Amino acid sequence: MSLTHNLSLRHLTDVEERVAHYRSVAAPYAVNLSTAENVLLFDFYRAHLFDAARPFTAGDLRYPPKFYGSDAFRSSWAGFLNQAWGHGDLLTAQDVFAVGGTSAALECLAFILGTPGDVAISPAPLWYGFPWSFAQRPRVSFVPFDLLEKGIDKFELTLEDVKRACLSVQPQPKFLVLTNPRNPLGGNYSPETLNAIYKWVLEETRMHIISDEIYFFSQVGGGEPFVPAFALDAVREAGEDGRERVHAVWGLAKDFGMSGFKVGFVISRNQKVHALMSGDASLRTMAWFTPFDSLKYRTLAPLFLDGDGLPDPALAQQAMQLYAGPEASSLLRTQYAATREALASARLKFLDHNSSAIFFWLDLREFLDRVPPPDGSEHQALHKALHPDIDPREERLSEYITASSGVSLIPGQECFSREPGFFRMCYTAEPKDRVVKGIERMGRSLHALLKPLAVNA
Repeated sequence: MSLTHNLSLRHLTDVEERVAHYRSVAAPYAVNLSTAENVLLFDFYRAHLFDAARPFTAGDLRYPPKFYGSDAFRSSWAGFLNQAWGHGDLLTAQDVFAVGGTSAALECLAFILGTPGDVAISPAPLWYGFPWSFAQRPRVSFVPFDLLEKGIDKFELTLEDVKRACLSVQPQPKFLVLTNPRNPLGGNYSPETLNAIYKWVLEETRMHIISDEIYFFSQVGGGEPFVPAFALDAVREAGEDGRERVHAVWGLAKDFGMSGFKVGFVISRNQKVHALMSGDASLRTMAWFTPFDSLKYRTLAPLFLDGDGLPDPALAQQAMQLYAGPEASSLLRTQYAATREALASARLKFLDHNSSAIFFWLDLREFLDRVPPPDGSEHQALHKALHPDIDPREERLSEYITASSGVSLIPGQECFSREPGFFRMCYTAEPKDRVVKGIERMGRSLHALLKPLAVNA
């Protein structure tokens, strides 16, 4: 049985899929703080979407009017984003295309703007799904680069880091991919940093910039402000050629907590992107292969359309106000405050300034060399298959955390972190009480590793 599950894990490329399979087999009651999900809005959806849902009709099972969203949906999404960004003129309905997930949106841009053999670069640590989105089918090589200018453990991006990365790969990169807010680090890039990078890229290179903004609503305040790519001074002041080389992706998986729905958006003012996402008499829309399907139309209509099917994102705005409004009582701020307090009480270190996204980047390096050597148990063998390609010390620490405290995290080297000992923790993946109790157990079990050192001292 163990060998069967071991082999099953090795056939799953996505670490979050491996974690889900592992939990179902070896740790079904573990607190899952590894998967990047958001459970905070379920009660809202139950009241406003599920319990109030109209009966299915035959029309709900037919093809949708457009595979990338109807005109009414696209108008609603553009208006919703413009208002949320605080700029009424950044997007039109023609700039927004819905597809089957944000990973699909990235893949569409890679297919449209790249050719096999092109290179995309991105600062590490980063989301481990980027390489598949660019390389698996579009055949665009994806190359992470380390943040060295201010120190490998500072995790601060600079223009010098970008320049160094551009000079270190051949051929010259076609894409610079940035995640803002940052996954796995949390926090926003400063407007000054982004403007410097965008200005240099748009004026001195031929690269396209893709900004993954899937967490942009998930803000708790107190850090660098979030500025969308299209609102940056460097982009607004660029010529038409420069503006056409800036693209964004967003989706409903994270801020809206609808990861299983797989709804993402290609957002671009590039005419080639418009043409290939729309399709014509000879070419199918790219969305035909990854559609915003009829069941998504039906389920999401109350969020973005009124009763007559006209653009009206009032319910979506209400959801985001409840989730991440400026009040201290918002769902995200309450969850964040409780998590931060629990980490402080447990004496667990984390990267500060994580005022956005849904992560804490834990620094557990002090425990790396304290985990007892493996004893050859089936549980340890199965866990080793969960993270086969990371530093053995980080893998053993990950297994120890799960076995001793019943908490699952993502090891940092799964996110291309150069140095072992960092872990990504998603604090919205479980209800607040489970998150806090899991952290309390994790703190006790980790600090128990240091007790022999204290005795010997």
